[in-house]
Amino acid sequence: MAIPIKKYIDIGSTVLGNTVGERDLSGLVFTDETMNATVPAEYSTIKTDYTAGKAVALSYNGINACFPSTSKIAKFAAKYFSYRTSTSTPKVLNVAKYTPTSSSGTAGDSEKAAYDSVVAEFTNFGSFTFLGADIANLVQVATAAKENKALCIVAVDDDEDSWPTEFKTEGVHCVIGKAESGVNYAAWMPMAWFASVNYDIENASGTMDYKEFGAEVATITTGEGKDTADAARMNYIGQVQIYGAQRKFYQKGINGDGVDIGVYRDKVWLESEVEIGWFNLVGGTNKVPANDGGVAQVYGMIVGAAENAITSGIILRDKPLSGTALQQIATYTTDPKAIEAVQTLGYFVAAKLVQDGDTYAVQYLLIYAKGDHIGKVEGSHVIV
Repeated sequence: MAIPIKKYIDIGSTVLGNTVGERDLSGLVFTDETMNATVPAEYSTIKTDYTAGKAVALSYNGINACFPSTSKIAKFAAKYFSYRTSTSTPKVLNVAKYTPTSSSGTAGDSEKAAYDSVVAEFTNFGSFTFLGADIANLVQVATAAKENKALCIVAVDDDEDSWPTEFKTEGVHCVIGKAESGVNYAAWMPMAWFASVNYDIENASGTMDYKEFGAEVATITTGEGKDTADAARMNYIGQVQIYGAQRKFYQKGINGDGVDIGVYRDKVWLESEVEIGWFNLVGGTNKVPANDGGVAQVYGMIVGAAENAITSGIILRDKPLSGTALQQIATYTTDPKAIEAVQTLGYFVAAKLVQDGDTYAVQYLLIYAKGDHIGKVEGSHVIV
């Protein structure tokens, strides 16, 4: 027999883990359809939530179990879940019920109310659309979408005499599509692409430009049509003649403000990583001290997110920067090392402690070279 060692030293172990999970970039579809009268028992709670106007997460099998095979959402899901990249595919489609704005109501009231109701308690999605909605009813929603870091997808019919101009703004992505039985399903393409990414792998960052989407019908087939659609910041499947062959692919993959949808997706993910990083940091310790040590912890968390962004291709090292870009860096910081850091490392981080009323806060600045892509080749051949 002996005296137990814990009488003298008592050590316990805690395995630290993240308190907040990763950001999900799956799509959210608002539809006016009701679920089947009877659904399998495992979907009974989901049906209750859906009927109440809440967003519910469903797999492809879940969509088929809850909705008629002829429903608009079932047809949308079949397209959405069919998309594949070399590393990922959509796993979930979030669905919410809404009542379209009536002809006697103010344009967009019902859509905006449905959107506000959902995001009040659920924001874990990457993009969203209103299936079958009138474009005029989406202006209110599109204006508010950027506040929740979610991309509003607007499907535009290909028979329009002129393209809408209300959506030339941040956080909106317009895609031209051909209506099927009165419904335009074109939003499935950017939504499926947006959801099909795994930022844990190397060079996950990408662009929609030049991507193919199966048997989707080309909506732009002439050079004049391309110029007009590009000027309006519309996106579309374009048909291109390449000698004896024709190719159909997505063009140009930009949002209403002219920013590449891939850069936007990267931005959303990186911002979310820092937000999640903070909650995991503060949730895994007794406190983050209001001193240089605490600032260093926050600084390290942000640098860690930036380094991960380099691996995934969100941040580009050794990217040539224009004179305007260099001036912008100098405008945001007086640190002489900032320009060199962005040019060589791909990013620059600064952090400082400030007092905001009764609260101490760390203010940080992250400047990084975004992952642009080459979209065109221009050459000169000299024959001697």
